[in-house]
Amino acid sequence: MTTEVMLQGKVVKSKQELMLASVLTEEELPFRYQVAIDGGTFRRGGYLLDFEVYTPMTYAVPVQGNYWHKNEIDSDERLMLTRLEQIYGLSYVKPIWESEMQDIDAIRSWVRSNLK
Repeated sequence: MTTEVMLQGKVVKSKQELMLASVLTEEELPFRYQVAIDGGTFRRGGYLLDFEVYTPMTYAVPVQGNYWHKNEIDSDERLMLTRLEQIYGLSYVKPIWESEMQDIDAIRSWVRSNLK
């Protein structure tokens, strides 16, 4: 039996998301987890953004898993990223790939170079 880990009242979907949340907390960057965009998963075309981070700018941070995305962005993902760019602004959408999240130090380095 696996134990579910909760973050802001929602089940954490991956070890990488849990590590990113830990680093954001450590770096004292406020964030929201699993933010509904355009109705979330309840509406066609909706999306759950993995992280919304406040620096004081607001960044959209989708976590891109290598298994599902194969280190490339398909047409559905491109539409989602385009929508996030419309909402947050092009400079404030910062996808992070699972391959960039090998350990806590790699995530910390990514956060410091992309969100601070």
